[in-house]
Amino acid sequence: MKKIGKYLLFIIVINLYFTPSIYAKNNLSVKSQLSSKVVGIEEDFTYSLIIQSSKSISSKTELPNWPKNIEFSHSSNSEQTSVNIINGNVSTTRIKKISYTLKAKKLGWILLPSIKIVANNTTYKTKAVKIQVVKEPQARRKNSRNPFDTLNSFFDDSFPFKQKKRTFNKTDIFVKLELDKKILFLSEQVVLRWFLYTRASVSGVDLQQLPKLKSFWKKDLQSLQDRRQTSKEVTINNKIYQKHLLFSYLVSPLKLGQLNIDPLIVDLQVFNRASFGFNSSVLRRSSNVKKIKVIKLPDRPKQGTFSGAVGEFQLSDQVKTAKIEQGKAFVWEVTIQGIGNLDAFNFDNLKLDKNLELYDIQEKINFFASGISKKKIELLVIPKVAGSIALPIIRFTAFNPHTKVYYTLLSQKKNILVKKNLGYLAPKVKNSVLLSKKTKNIIEKKNDVVKKSFKTKIGKLENKNKIKTYNKYFILSFLLLLFFFLLWILYCKIKNKEKSNLLNLKSKFLEIEKNILPIDEKKAARALIDLTYWVVEKSKNKKYNFLSLNKMINELPLAYQSQYGPDLKRILMLCETIAFSKKVPVALKKQLNEISAKLYFYLQILLKYNP
Repeated sequence: MKKIGKYLLFIIVINLYFTPSIYAKNNLSVKSQLSSKVVGIEEDFTYSLIIQSSKSISSKTELPNWPKNIEFSHSSNSEQTSVNIINGNVSTTRIKKISYTLKAKKLGWILLPSIKIVANNTTYKTKAVKIQVVKEPQARRKNSRNPFDTLNSFFDDSFPFKQKKRTFNKTDIFVKLELDKKILFLSEQVVLRWFLYTRASVSGVDLQQLPKLKSFWKKDLQSLQDRRQTSKEVTINNKIYQKHLLFSYLVSPLKLGQLNIDPLIVDLQVFNRASFGFNSSVLRRSSNVKKIKVIKLPDRPKQGTFSGAVGEFQLSDQVKTAKIEQGKAFVWEVTIQGIGNLDAFNFDNLKLDKNLELYDIQEKINFFASGISKKKIELLVIPKVAGSIALPIIRFTAFNPHTKVYYTLLSQKKNILVKKNLGYLAPKVKNSVLLSKKTKNIIEKKNDVVKKSFKTKIGKLENKNKIKTYNKYFILSFLLLLFFFLLWILYCKIKNKEKSNLLNLKSKFLEIEKNILPIDEKKAARALIDLTYWVVEKSKNKKYNFLSLNKMINELPLAYQSQYGPDLKRILMLCETIAFSKKVPVALKKQLNEISAKLYFYLQILLKYNP
């Protein structure tokens, strides 16, 4: 029994404590997301995995076994990087989204399985989620026929001058890739910018697919853009467009030959203005496919060392430490900036004076939206002797792709004046070797004594506390099992209460539909209003004796209000019209069955809803 308790506690502690520590250590989170929990039959919906980290993300997922009633259409990946600079502190957030487009084939509740994903060498598993499949497509709900069509048709007939919905062709709204050059040298950098040209009112842009750029080194510049300068008015073929910057990359080719740049695909939310209100539609646009020719560099010069850098650069250096003393490190800062691959510059072959010792090298590269980058290298150098010491001249050879010639970057000659440090003792090799031989045996003997003493103390301590440890494991295991058992009882009570409420709702609705509605429409409408009060009181566990319907609905969870609130208010408004008006339109009476069915659907969701 003691062993069982020990192992059970070990498993529970690992799951409750160790797993969250991995999340914190890797600074990475994984969550799943549904485009909608209620979908129409044969209607496309999206099941997404969202991975967020402050570091680069490498992930691998296996396509799950979808239920028989779910049809898999396709999957897509997207990545986004943002950089925040607060008080000089730079923080980067990277988000990777893996989306599966699915379609439900059967009405009712369907359980979507959990998905296993390996992100940054750590395995995560999402929770299984439920969706409800109904007859009416939810995405086109506002455009489909509803109980208020008679009112809408009345207004449509009364205003024959109402504007028609405008259609936009590919010349009105399009996405275009723009770059400065189509022929590049190997490792030459260029900025790719994707622009949206539009003559319509675009309220939202949903990025569906980014170019893969497999044969390019790339750097995301979108997070560095100044949003105030990303939109302007342009004229093309005597037509005025709004030009918006969508995305930008700094890239350089990694291989020779003809390279393709895949299209950028976006979904655009476009508004069409009518005389009374707006109509919106979603348009998909993709950029043009560009081809880039990559050619090799000319033969390298015989003299000088080619660093591999391609671009236009400037080099400067300075000694940042004011007072340099013997035996103390000073900072020698080298700055290289320009347009090109700054990663090619390194100090692996730097040769210092024999009286100087290179202690450490720290590098940092900053990228800017214009494509310019700056690399700062801090060399920590220790002078061994006092006096005047010459710093070596830094020499790099790079290739200019515009002039097509090699050129050399040189630093200026510099001498540093090192003050004598009386407390600094230069190491003497012979004495240090003799001393190490004498002290070596003494240190080893002391280590052996310490190890034996430590092992003896640890052994005694383990024997003394072994029984206490087993008892603690058993007690903690029992308490944890009791805790989970109580949680399970609470969960069962909640589910039973929900099931009971749903059964009561169904019986009340059937009573109205079969016994009241065929005889008296006004009485049926009042019964539907009372039923709504009953459901809201059950969901909120609160009495609403004298509160209006609108105020009562406004107290529901915000997520439910945003999705179902407007339609629910309109349905109840029609019920009040039927119930309390002296003369009710015949068209509304005929549609009371449809109104009651829709109300029953919304009330069912409210009883099942978990905010």
